[in-house]
Amino acid sequence: MTQSVHPPIVGQLIARLTGTADHPRFTGAPLDLSTLDAHALGAVWPALRRTEEYVAQHDYAYDDPRAEFARWLRTQIDALELAPLVDAEAALELFRDIPAGAWRRALQELSCLDALPAPALQAELVRILGEPQNDGLQRLSVYGKYALHAFAGRRDITALRDAYAQLNADSPFRVRELDVLPELGPAALLALAATNDGYFAPKRLWFNADDPAATLAEEPAYVDFARDTLTEAARHVAAIHAGDVPYQADRAFTTDDAQVVARAARVAAYRDAPWLPPLIGPLLTGVCVAPTAAKTAPSQSLAIALGHAVETIPTPESVRALRDALATVRHAGVQKKLARNLKPAERALGERPHTALRMTLDAKPDKKQLTMLATCMEAGFWQSMTLGHAEWRERLVDAPAGAAFSTRTIWQARARDGATVSFMPDIAKGEIVLRDAAGVACELDVDSEIRLWHPLLADADERLAWQRAIVGRVIRQPVRQAFREFYVPADEDTATSHSAMFEGHVLASRPLLGVARREGWSIRAYDDGLAREFGDVRATFNVAARLFPGTDGQGTSGRLHVERRLERRWMAAPIGEIDPVVFSEVARAVDLLVSVAAFALDDEATRAADTPADPVRQRAARNAREQRLHRLSDLPLGAMARHRKQVLALVFAEPIAQGRMTLDERHVRVGAWSVHCATGRVTRDGEPVEPSIEPPPSPLRAVPWLPYDEALLQRIVDVIAGLLD
Repeated sequence: MTQSVHPPIVGQLIARLTGTADHPRFTGAPLDLSTLDAHALGAVWPALRRTEEYVAQHDYAYDDPRAEFARWLRTQIDALELAPLVDAEAALELFRDIPAGAWRRALQELSCLDALPAPALQAELVRILGEPQNDGLQRLSVYGKYALHAFAGRRDITALRDAYAQLNADSPFRVRELDVLPELGPAALLALAATNDGYFAPKRLWFNADDPAATLAEEPAYVDFARDTLTEAARHVAAIHAGDVPYQADRAFTTDDAQVVARAARVAAYRDAPWLPPLIGPLLTGVCVAPTAAKTAPSQSLAIALGHAVETIPTPESVRALRDALATVRHAGVQKKLARNLKPAERALGERPHTALRMTLDAKPDKKQLTMLATCMEAGFWQSMTLGHAEWRERLVDAPAGAAFSTRTIWQARARDGATVSFMPDIAKGEIVLRDAAGVACELDVDSEIRLWHPLLADADERLAWQRAIVGRVIRQPVRQAFREFYVPADEDTATSHSAMFEGHVLASRPLLGVARREGWSIRAYDDGLAREFGDVRATFNVAARLFPGTDGQGTSGRLHVERRLERRWMAAPIGEIDPVVFSEVARAVDLLVSVAAFALDDEATRAADTPADPVRQRAARNAREQRLHRLSDLPLGAMARHRKQVLALVFAEPIAQGRMTLDERHVRVGAWSVHCATGRVTRDGEPVEPSIEPPPSPLRAVPWLPYDEALLQRIVDVIAGLLD
């Protein structure tokens, strides 16, 4: 390890952290942290940690300038998302400050080292381990204890393993995992030690811990252990269902063993191991369903843990296994948990496009398969997924499951010279013809790159041509394209990292969090907004409300912020530098949150306020609702409502041409009746009414065809169709 020359900021920071101010209110000149990198922070780290410990032990007053400066510096480090890299000299200073028995503090600092400990540092670790753990409210996990021993040069864990095995005799998989620890590298040991005793949950559940399986997947010894573990677990489940092992509800695996087995599944999925597909289906389905007619499960803990594993790092086979498990599970609680994993899993599979497309090669073109493929391919809008001509033909057009998808979607091909053409494949009499929006056949170069067409990639004439083509050919697209909402930032927003596009809406917290969870958003660390990653772009949507699971109430929407991933850090990025399609998809996702939470698309909750027996309260609630909807009726239409209006204009083109109905800026009008395109509110001569909507009698009246599914659009169409009759 070579000594590096640190920038001047290092000395300035250390002086502020260690020096005594002449006056308690002295703050000093502002410091420029632009030159502070990981190694420079590593040089400052011993002084910062020493000051923080002094503050915690009240050796410094809380308002001491050094304490205030340490808090400020920690805030800046967190904002910059910097992680220190501590060299040998600074590491020795850092660990000499750690008292014997402070195991948890020592473990936390090990992750900062830029190299394995030298003998002098190992001696300090031995000193710290010389006393029983005396810091923290929780004992270190067995993973943390072994990591400390390993970094101290003690690789023999026989005594530790035997003591743990005696305490956990009912968790054989957890005990076997300990035998693999001596074969793991330092990064894998620290990854396991950083977990909550090996337990894991996806980020959707507001846990920010990294998945140790991503690191363990690089360890050959752990990969072998993962294969043996999954094989043995599947064999055990099969024995239960065959009657060779007596069935006891929820006793097939302990909660500790469930985490080990699920971690093994994630390791296999990260590697896309060829031995995982034949194991994951029988294992997941087997732990969800009792071998009898009972509504119990062999192991709720493993079923839920495997659901989290599939959501975190899916493969086509594991997502299919999750769908199969949902179709057979009888335990209501397990069914509810697994259902929450499905859509995030399908979306995450889209982030591994070449793995995802494997599903088309051996799958039947059924509705479930098509839905899964559509969800995966839609993620290509923000993953910038492109396919070569040969791969596109093999995986999509020529594969039965792929053909059912590709012939109903619009594609864009880019030739080597940059020329682009949009088209849809048309399969007739076994021949594949590529046709543009006008229906004219087109040819592609064999070296063309092909991606899903997005309306933002086309001009207004091309967008309108495809909308007419989709309606004229009566095609229901699996991924909304021709009528997809698209968003362009305001000119004043392009140079900044935030947009006021969705600012100022009053949002109901409960529906907001409901749709946010379903769409893959998570609550920010400070509970005042929602965050979601779109490939290498992270969006944060601020909401002026305390957000937490189960919350109620309301809050005002704030600005939309975007950041771009830079190695392991997220940095604010000007919106003008973000791919326009990616920003459009980010804005579309936020628009969905706002539309659901700010407008009562499903009036069930609002009508529930009308149920009190007290007629005064009933009337007041109804009046409040009408006043709210009346205010909404004067608002300009949002992007989603504008697209609804466009669809209505095409679907009801004949009645409009006949003069039986009209479309104005915000309403569809049929005689004295009016239907609002954003809220579905129905009025007659200006008076609000509640129309009775019944399924149309199929032989007597044709159901208007729609190019995509949306509950509010379907409701508006049903109302208009009834009025026209």
